[in-house]
Amino acid sequence: MGILLGGCGGGDEEAEETTGKTVAEESPKAPTKEPVHEELANAINFQSLTESNGIFYTSGSKEAYTGWAKQMHVKEKGKVEWVGQFKDGKPDGAYTSWYENGEKSSEGHFKGGEREGDWVFYEEDGSVEERRSY
Repeated sequence: MGILLGGCGGGDEEAEETTGKTVAEESPKAPTKEPVHEELANAINFQSLTESNGIFYTSGSKEAYTGWAKQMHVKEKGKVEWVGQFKDGKPDGAYTSWYENGEKSSEGHFKGGEREGDWVFYEEDGSVEERRSY
């Protein structure tokens, strides 16, 4: 699965008029929940954060990071490994990860740096491996 961060415009509206759904909603491999493309495009690279005592900061800042962050796959250049929200320097909010082949690996939410609520873990073929509550 490739993740498209930009486009020519106009195409999505036409698909929506025809089917009532956007192109992303029709694609079986598109993320079904947060994060949306805008957050992914605006997420900072996780490698640009520094960690001290379990809190993440933007490099050179003394203020704990709040916002979206993403990690890219090392071998598969341009493919996102994971994207998630941070609040006050800890993972907090939506989190989604993908295998190198583009299939979703996991999705769930963090609260204060800990997994919270219902999480879904997937096999590399896209089938559900496990559902777990935290």
